[in-house]
Amino acid sequence: MHFQLINIASPIVFKKYSHKYNIYRNLYEICSFGLELRGLSSENAEIIHQIFLKNGDFSYLNSLNANEKDLLALGTLNKLKESANLIKSNVNEEIGHRINQLLRNYENYDEKNIKIKGKTFYSKNVHVIGILNVTPDSFSDGGKFKDVKSAVNFASKMINIGVDIIDIGGESSRPGASFVSEKEEIDRVIPVISEIINQNPEAIISIDTTKSAVADAALKSGASIINDISGLTLDPEMVNIASKYNSALIIMHMKGIPSTMQDKITYDDLLTEVYDFLYNQVSLARKNNIENILIDPGFGFGKNLQDNYELLSRLNELKGIGCPILTGLSRKSMLGKPLNLDINNRDFATVAADTIAINNGSRYIRTHNIENAVQIKKLFQFMNNPEILANG
Repeated sequence: MHFQLINIASPIVFKKYSHKYNIYRNLYEICSFGLELRGLSSENAEIIHQIFLKNGDFSYLNSLNANEKDLLALGTLNKLKESANLIKSNVNEEIGHRINQLLRNYENYDEKNIKIKGKTFYSKNVHVIGILNVTPDSFSDGGKFKDVKSAVNFASKMINIGVDIIDIGGESSRPGASFVSEKEEIDRVIPVISEIINQNPEAIISIDTTKSAVADAALKSGASIINDISGLTLDPEMVNIASKYNSALIIMHMKGIPSTMQDKITYDDLLTEVYDFLYNQVSLARKNNIENILIDPGFGFGKNLQDNYELLSRLNELKGIGCPILTGLSRKSMLGKPLNLDINNRDFATVAADTIAINNGSRYIRTHNIENAVQIKKLFQFMNNPEILANG
C-alpha cells in the first residue's frame, strides 16, 4: 500500500485524477487536497470509502482487480484528519496511523530538521550544496578541477561564500556517461576530500557515488553524507555503509542508469512512480537505522522535458514522505532546450527554477553557481525573518 497527498486544487492535476476516478465536477474549487490510498484490499477500500463519505469528504474508488482497489478522497486537511481517526478506531489501526503520519509530514514539513556532523540543518531555511566534480567529463564543469590544489581552492571559496555542503563526485552522471572503476573513482575523490578536511575541519562533504567502496573510503576520509543517485539500487551494500558510519543519506530517483537513462522514457504515472520509489527507499534506510535522509526526485535522470516540469510543479507532494527535499536543476537541459540556451547561459534560468522549487518545498539547492544560490538562500531567510533586517 502507498498513500499520497495530492495537489488536487490544481486544475491540471485534478483533470488527470478525474479521468482515473471518473470525477466530472469541478471539486478542485472547493477541495484543497486529494488523498490517494493505493493498493487497498477491496474489503478495506469499501469500508474506508463509506467512512470518508459519512464524514463529509468526497470519495471515489478505482478497481485494480478483484482483490485490490485504489481510493481517492477529496477534502481539507482537517476533514481528512477526522476521517483518518475514524479509520484508525473503526477499520484498521495501521492504515489510520499511516494516513495521520502522511498528513503530519505534509503539515509539519518545515520542522523536519536533520543533523549532519553535529550541525542542525533547519528545514525552515534554504541550504546550498555546491557541486565539485573531479571528473574529466561532467556536463558543466568536467575537467575544470583536474588537480587536488584547484579542487581544494574552489572548496575553500565555496565555504567562504556561504555554501553549506560540498558535493564531490568522481564519476560523471550526465546522460550517456561511461562507467568508472572503483579504484579510479577513489583515486579522484579521496585526495581532494582529505585535503579539504585538513584545511577546513568543519567542512561538510557529500560523496556523490553509487559504489559502496567509494562511499566507505570517502566517509573514512571525512565525508559526512552519501549522495546515491541510484537511490540504494545499484549497490545493495550502500545502505550498510551509511548505517555503519551513521552518515546522512541523499536518496534520488533515477530510471535506468546514466548511460541509458534517456532512452525510451516511459511512465504509467510519473509522480506515483517517483513518490512510491522514494517512500520505499526511505523506509529501507530507516529500517537500517539511518535517520538523516534527504530525498531528490532526480530532475533529468530518466525524465523527458514534460516529466521534469510536472515534477517541478508538483514537488510539494513529496513532503508527505517526511524528509527534506533536495533539487538539482543547475544548468540542466530541461532549462536549456525549451529556452534555447547553451550550457554557459543557463544561470538566470537556474535561479528562476530554483526559486520555483523552493516555493514548492525544496530546501536544499544543488548548484554550480554558488554565488547566485547563496543570494537566493539569504533572500529566503530575509523573507521568513524580516526582523533581522530591522537595524539596517
